[in-house]
Amino acid sequence: PSSTHSNSHWDSDSVCSEDSTSTLTGITESYPGSNGVIPPKIAYTYHEQFGNGYFVQGEYEKSLTCFVELLAIRLNTLGENHPDVAAAYNNIGNVYQAKGDKEKAKEYRTKSLAIKLKS
Repeated sequence: PSSTHSNSHWDSDSVCSEDSTSTLTGITESYPGSNGVIPPKIAYTYHEQFGNGYFVQGEYEKSLTCFVELLAIRLNTLGENHPDVAAAYNNIGNVYQAKGDKEKAKEYRTKSLAIKLKS
């Protein structure tokens, strides 16, 4: 489904970690006509990769920050019932599970499942 949301671009000032700032700035500067804004697909990939990397390293707070920002970007560009939004909720649930917060993990995984059942 196509987005009906007004903000279809991600502002490069919103990054999930200080580590990603220089790379995202470089991407923004090299993207023709970007004017400081990069397409959501690049933002999705970047946040997801950083989130996964931090997760594997056991840096759960950094991972959570990336995945929460990823969720916000996807909600804004794709809407509430998109499968990619479900995946973002699931990623957040995985981080909470790894942190030992079973209630929060269940909350986010339930949101993910509800979307998956609608799609």
